[in-house]
Amino acid sequence: MSSATVPQAVQLCHELLLWLIPQLDTFPHARRFTLGERIEDGLLEVLELLVESTGKSVGRYLGCEHFL
Repeated sequence: MSSATVPQAVQLCHELLLWLIPQLDTFPHARRFTLGERIEDGLLEVLELLVESTGKSVGRYLGCEHFL
């Protein structure tokens, strides 16, 4: 993601997701698919809301608008 075109809040949330997802894989099996999934889903929702607040599509920021 280019920091010149992406709002800082969107970029930081995206970077947090990139860091968090491998961390969730280290959760014990019993928690990975309950707590881990809820954490990931919640943060993805925050990212979506941040992007919506800018008036642009998620794909536009990630460079994959033709997939959405």
